[in-house]
Amino acid sequence: MTPIFLDLLVIAFSCIIVFFAYRKGLIRTVIAVAGYIVAAVLAMFVSNLIAVHQKKYIGSLSAYCGAVSAGCGAGAAITYLSGGSYEDVSLTIVNTIGNVGGIVCDGAKSSCAAKIASAVDAAILAHYMGQHHRSFQPGEGIVREDVEDTIKSMGYIGRVGMKDTDTEILNIMIDRVDIDEVCK
Repeated sequence: MTPIFLDLLVIAFSCIIVFFAYRKGLIRTVIAVAGYIVAAVLAMFVSNLIAVHQKKYIGSLSAYCGAVSAGCGAGAAITYLSGGSYEDVSLTIVNTIGNVGGIVCDGAKSSCAAKIASAVDAAILAHYMGQHHRSFQPGEGIVREDVEDTIKSMGYIGRVGMKDTDTEILNIMIDRVDIDEVCK
């Protein structure tokens, strides 16, 4: 299932819950749930838009792990839901990229869950760092002067820096290269 499909599924189930609460006469519950649904929908929009924005710079095919972009989006949404300002959300994105910006997608679906967990863990850490106005500084790795330039530097690595990485990962996977010979 795609993330957008899952988001729509959550919205659909949330609407069913609101309808049920309304039919049972639980109007206060309906109001509370409706407020929660609006906040959750806005957070999902924030999450997806951040991830899509990052993917714009990375390109359509890259060895750059997409879980990092999804983690950035999730962290941004968590910060948004926590009442964070634009600056707090920006720090969350920068901190996530600064922490796990070098994860490589090797096509191994079994290790994908661990990479997703690492990206989510990094996003939560980034959220807490941002809430305390802490951040990696420009010049530390791929972190730049502002959030947009940091996203662009990550995109450059994904689009340009990992161009040959994708080919080499495939060579290893299909045993086209003798790593014992190359790594003497």
